[in-house]
Amino acid sequence: MSAPDTKLPSMISAGLLAIGLVIAAIGGFTSGSIAGAVVAGLGVIPALWGIVNGLQHKTQTAVLAPFLLLLANLGVAALLIVLRFVDWLR
Repeated sequence: MSAPDTKLPSMISAGLLAIGLVIAAIGGFTSGSIAGAVVAGLGVIPALWGIVNGLQHKTQTAVLAPFLLLLANLGVAALLIVLRFVDWLR
């Protein structure tokens, strides 16, 4: 039986994070982007899947990359939503 792969979910999560940032860059970072936040937020799903696969390895290194991507996706999504909300208030 082979070990579960944590690289593919991490790459998908990183790709969704990058796409969310590109969408936000098109509209301007200072004005925020709900669409970019949603795409970056969707990156949480493969990151969680990578964490589950990493926990099956029972090593810290297999969990680290997906966990950092989880935090990055959540942080970018929250930041883009807050920036959009601030832009609406101006």
